[in-house]
Amino acid sequence: MDTREAPQPTRAERFEEILREPTLLPLWIVVAAHVVAFVAPVMLLGFRDGRIAAVGVVLILAAMTGFAIWERVRERRRVGLLEWVVLGTWALSVAGALVADHYGIF
Repeated sequence: MDTREAPQPTRAERFEEILREPTLLPLWIVVAAHVVAFVAPVMLLGFRDGRIAAVGVVLILAAMTGFAIWERVRERRRVGLLEWVVLGTWALSVAGALVADHYGIF
């Protein structure tokens, strides 16, 4: 009889399972919108208005995101759903900042 337990999924694997749940899609859209609503104005404050603290926040967030994605891709040897969601959120934040700057919203 084999007494070994099955390996437990990592936090990221459990989170990806939750991301794949179709009934939670509206929740994830709202969460992504809130992240974009926070990051886009910080980008504008940092890069358009030249505020050093805002530039620091964006650079720290980008470095943390890059390091986390790098480690995860190195571990799995491929880019998974979680990494694409995070990269997509960054892309939406940049797009939101550009749109807000173009139309003078913020």
